[in-house]
Amino acid sequence: MARVHSVGDCIAVTAKTKLRIFTFEINNSVLNLKLVKLVDVDVSFEQLSKSSTKDDKLPTDNGSDKGDSNNQTGCDTVSSSSNRTADITANKTNKNPHREIDKQVCNKFFHILSSSFSDDGRLIALVTSMKTCLVYERQTDWSKSQCIAAYHLPKAPSAVIFDAKREYVIVSDRAGYVCRYKLDSSGDMHSASTNTNAADPSNGIPQPGSSSLPLMSLTLDWYLLNLFKLILFEFILCGDGTVRVWNIETGETEAVYDEFDKKPISLMRKCDPGSEHPTDEITLAVVLKESAIVNVLAFNVEKLSFRKLCELNAASNIVDVAFCKENCIVALSNDSVLFGEIRSGGGRLEVVQGTDEYLVNDLKEARDGLPCLEKKIGFDNMSEYRQRKLERIQNRKRKAEKVE
Repeated sequence: MARVHSVGDCIAVTAKTKLRIFTFEINNSVLNLKLVKLVDVDVSFEQLSKSSTKDDKLPTDNGSDKGDSNNQTGCDTVSSSSNRTADITANKTNKNPHREIDKQVCNKFFHILSSSFSDDGRLIALVTSMKTCLVYERQTDWSKSQCIAAYHLPKAPSAVIFDAKREYVIVSDRAGYVCRYKLDSSGDMHSASTNTNAADPSNGIPQPGSSSLPLMSLTLDWYLLNLFKLILFEFILCGDGTVRVWNIETGETEAVYDEFDKKPISLMRKCDPGSEHPTDEITLAVVLKESAIVNVLAFNVEKLSFRKLCELNAASNIVDVAFCKENCIVALSNDSVLFGEIRSGGGRLEVVQGTDEYLVNDLKEARDGLPCLEKKIGFDNMSEYRQRKLERIQNRKRKAEKVE
């Protein structure tokens, strides 16, 4: 899935297998991009770091230490209340790995699933459909960036983020687990189930908790992964078109915004004003599923209330958005890069001119690597179901008669 990030004086776009870093200028409400770095993600098996066995074990909910002595991936597991454990062992990761990777390389649908920058903008992490996580570091500038860490992932990743101290890269997967990888040569990893957990204030490692929130599996970016940052409020996306503010300390819903259409929210991005401009309001960009409108909201932290700032309309459906500078938004569609300014009366997202055709092609070919978890089972109508059921019964009767 294509993603766009705005960090400092750079805009990064990930689409298909490419990472592009641009510098930009805004002149008369027009965004000008200049490509400074192009990275074609290399997932060669030799590049990936090998994990070593970890000595210290994560505590479980009963205070005892758990760890498999045969675990060769440096992964410590934490049991959840549903008796599931993070079964990340060498049995899966080391089963003829070269053959498995070669088979997947041939898959034309290989692409980058998600990406994230560190708070200081010096690191970027990419997770791919090859079940790999790559971390790139900016040197003097992005044109001299290089890959500093790479990891094997046990499951297909869904989201990635850095912790506040930039010591770990945290990856969530479709199996419902969060894995924390240390950014050093050892590649040590912690793992925990994300079905029911709470943050341990001492070290930020998820611990099994008693409360269960059905929205957890839908909000890895905005709730589960940010538990490592130990922030007070978190914004939760809901399938019914509502945005809920959840207090991590008390576990209560503080505010709800439900003025959208009753459609799933596909993405939400938060504006980071930085420490230089503290504010009591948090600005959010919200996009509904299969929508060409970016809704800009403001959340007042003291009053615990929402207000809608404006709507920015585009010609085609929005894939991703990012805040650029203070009052500007850069967005991606399936065939272009878009730019617009946040104004009280609303506005439009205009196509950024000068985008090379290779980026446009990558945007067209990029797709959501994590399709809906729900499987459609059944038939469109009951008459078709009864007819096929009758046919199956008759087939079994004919086979039984032949045997007799």
